[in-house]
Amino acid sequence: MSITPKVGADAAIFDDDGRILLMQRADDRRWCLPCGWLEPNESPEEAVVREAWEETGLNVEAVELVGVFTRRPDPAWGLFSMVAICFLCQVAGGELTLSHEGLALGYFHLNEVPAWHGIHENYARHAYRLWQKRALFAQAGQT
Repeated sequence: MSITPKVGADAAIFDDDGRILLMQRADDRRWCLPCGWLEPNESPEEAVVREAWEETGLNVEAVELVGVFTRRPDPAWGLFSMVAICFLCQVAGGELTLSHEGLALGYFHLNEVPAWHGIHENYARHAYRLWQKRALFAQAGQT
């Protein structure tokens, strides 16, 4: 018998000051990007939009792929591998609203996060570099 990996989608949502939106999880009280497992017949882009809505109340658009990350089986996290597909997302509407899955929502500078869940700091740092490049490109286009 083989165990196939779980596939998840993660939303990197930044404000104008370069702070990332995180949710404090109810299960381990650590902070993560809005995220979740793909449902049957759902694309990663559809999943990231759905998960962001469910966990934050925000309507987002997936604007660019940040990366595809792998977490191998580990006694702390389970007997299966996990593949996370992280997208840089842009808020298109909605109102910041906490779901039952979390204890709190907040925007943080990366070095101010109290405790990261799993390898979410890695996702966030990759996403921040992409956000910075896009912000510099947009700024250069305005001058």
